[in-house]
Order: sequence, then structure tokens, then C-alpha cells
Amino acid sequence: MKRWIVSAALIVLCICCSARAGVVVTMHDGRVFEGRIIKESNARITIETTVSNIATQLTLRRVHIASIEEIELVADDAPDTVMEATEELPALAPAPADSGLGRPAPINAADITRYLLIPIHGQYGVDVLPDGVSQSLDYAARRGVEHIVFDVDSPGGYIWAAEEIADEMHRRAGEFTYHAVVRNAVSAAIWTVFSCDQIHFLPGATMGAAVAYSRNRTTGNAQVDAKFNSALAARLASRAEEKGHNPVLARAMVLVDSGVYVRQNQDGTYHFTTDRPRGADTSEYETLVNERAVLTLTAPEAVRYGVGRELRTGPEDLGRALGIDEWRLVNNYGAAAMRRTAQAHRAEIERREDVLERIPQLIELINRTIAEAQALDPNNGRYSTRGGNFTPDSRREWQRRTDESIGAWRRVQDGLRRLERLEREAERLNLQRPHDTVTLRSIAYQTEDIINRLAQNRNRTGR
Repeated sequence: MKRWIVSAALIVLCICCSARAGVVVTMHDGRVFEGRIIKESNARITIETTVSNIATQLTLRRVHIASIEEIELVADDAPDTVMEATEELPALAPAPADSGLGRPAPINAADITRYLLIPIHGQYGVDVLPDGVSQSLDYAARRGVEHIVFDVDSPGGYIWAAEEIADEMHRRAGEFTYHAVVRNAVSAAIWTVFSCDQIHFLPGATMGAAVAYSRNRTTGNAQVDAKFNSALAARLASRAEEKGHNPVLARAMVLVDSGVYVRQNQDGTYHFTTDRPRGADTSEYETLVNERAVLTLTAPEAVRYGVGRELRTGPEDLGRALGIDEWRLVNNYGAAAMRRTAQAHRAEIERREDVLERIPQLIELINRTIAEAQALDPNNGRYSTRGGNFTPDSRREWQRRTDESIGAWRRVQDGLRRLERLEREAERLNLQRPHDTVTLRSIAYQTEDIINRLAQNRNRTGR
């Protein structure tokens, strides 16, 4: 029975030392608290958190809270609860001082190196957005985290997103050390990789092939694309060189006509050149990439040519590769930020597509309704009169057409109001409005004048 209780106690301890679900609470005044919600209501939440290295409980009013984000907390080095001896779990005799079985010395917090992981997974500009990276870096700065690990597994995407992320990394370079763990870095993804201080490649990784097209490979303007890629290659090579990476290889990953030739030096290093070897030098060089292709490197090639180092597992193993014993993930805030911004971006794209689809549909409906209202105008009808007055049937016909025409014009007014709301939404989404507010209001006023005229003449007795 006692042995079972000891095992259960150990299970409890293991659970206490593992990762826990938590939240990051951002207040409207800019303060940020990280912890675990222990009580909540419609008006308030209470969290266990740490303020100035003191464990405490805070009760926060929801009206003062800007956002609550779920994260995974990493437990402290010591368990949250110290177990007390009971009759069923007797205290064990201490081990002899020289037995090596005594309690390990506690780890000094100053000896722990914490890092924030930012996943770069999916397409730039769709799944990978500058806002997500910026929010992650802001959070790392608030937490005093100096190591940022980008887990890169991307087929590329929009250059604007890649360059904005690279610019943000460059702007804050003095605050952090950037590490890239490359699974797959194709096209736009190489901007993030070459903006990192250190690059590590996982087995099976590839990197390169970053040619940009104004439209696509077959329909783009060749001259425009050539100039655009030349400018991109220059910026990328400069950024790579700033971080100590080879600018020749960076440029060759963008330019189709940039052949690269490599020669191994006597000290084992490599010399790269874009000049085609001639004469006696031909045998000393091998072609890394010819002038008809862009450079793509496999993980062994990238390691061989000094682009980065090999990493066997993943970001959690990076500490060992860097010679850091206590290498610990802060939490999953980076993943949450990238996921949240991607979801918000997708929702905005869907909203834009919806607005762009609905505006022309609504304009078409309004125009059809205007044509219907005009066709129903009682002045377009045929009537019988006696002595200048409508016959009873003609008078009813006049009134019927009047009412139906007024109803159609009312629907036009309703459509105009909906169109104005929709176009204001388009403006908020940075889309061009087909009409300005003044034009729509002017049409609405004209419609109201027509309705008033029809109403005034509804009960007329003749033409």
C-alpha cells in the first residue's frame, strides 16, 4: 500500500513540474500579466501570477482588459507545492553526504537561458504575417527574453510580408539574438533565414529558389521582373552580409542568371565566385548553379558550404548545439500570436472578398429596381376617361400603378442605404469605393422627390 502511495506522489510531482495551461492578460493601459485563471465571472477574473518576482493573486475587471490569450506556461524549477510527510508516506532517511544520492543543487535562475519560439509555417502574407512577428518580439522584450528562434517551414509567399518581417528584425537587432531552424525555406522564406544571426538545418531541409514575378513565370513582364529581382537580390545580399552570411549565395537564390562556382581552399573553406572559370582554373571549380537556374541547397550542402550548422531534432535541441545547458522555452506565445494574426488576416480577406462581391450585386439590383419603378410610373399607363375624368377601373389602375411604383422606389432607397454602409465598410478595408457618400445621398434625395410627387398625384381624377 505504501509503495502505491509513493508512486502516486511521484506522479503528482511530475504533473506539477510539467507545462501548464495559462493566459496572457493585456490591459487597456498597456500592462501585461501572465498566469493562470483560478476564478472568473462576467465582471472579473482572478489570476495567479508573479509581480516583481513575488507570487500573488490579482483580480482584474473585464472592462479594463483589452485581450486574454491562451498560452502554455512553463513551470518553475521548483514544484508549486511542497509535500508534507504523512503516516502513510514516512520520511526517508537522508542519503550519506558522499553517496551522490542527495538532492541536486538548485538551478540559479541566472543560469537559465530562455527563448521564444516563432513558427514560420505556411505562406507569407497569408499564414505568416509581420504583425504576428512584431507582437511576438514585443512580448519577448517585455519578458526580458533575448533569444528568438524562428522555426521555418514555408514554401514562400508574398515578398512584401517577408521584407516587412526582415525590416522589423533588423530594426530590433540590438535587442535579440535570432536563430533560424530550417525545415523548408523556399522563396520568400529565405528573407527571414538570412536575417538571423545563426542558421541551423534539420535533416531533409531545403533552402533557396526565391525568384519573384510581377504576375507569374509565364505572364510576368520580363524586364520588370529582372529589375525587380536585381533590387531584391541586392537588399537580401546586404542583409545576409550584415549577419555574417555569404552574400554571393544569397544573391544566387534570387537571380536566375547568377551562376555560382565553388572551389575548396586548402584550409577546408570554400571560395565562391559568379565569374565563370576559364583556362587552367576550370578544373579547380565545380558549378554550384548555372546561369539558367536559381540556387537551392539541401541541408548537407548548406552545412558543407557554411551557410549554417546541422541540427538533429528541433528548436528544443538548439541549446545543446549552442553549448547552453539550461535552454528553456518561455511559453507558446509566439505560436499563439502567429495563429491569431493569421486568423484575423484571413477573416479580413474573406470580408474583403465578400464586400467586393456584394457591391456590384447590390448596384445591379438597385438599377433593376429603378427600371422597375420607372416602368410602373402611372404616367406610363393607358387609361379610359369620360368627360376628362378617369373611369372607375382606370382610377383604380392609376392608384395601383402609383402604389407599386412608390414601393419600388422605397426598395431603391433601401438598396442605396445598404450600398452606402457596404461602401463605408469597403473604405475601412482599404478598398476603393465606386461612389462617394455625396453621390449616393444625391440619388437618395432625387428618389424621395419622385416618391413625394407620386404620393401627391395618387388620388387625381383624370389626366
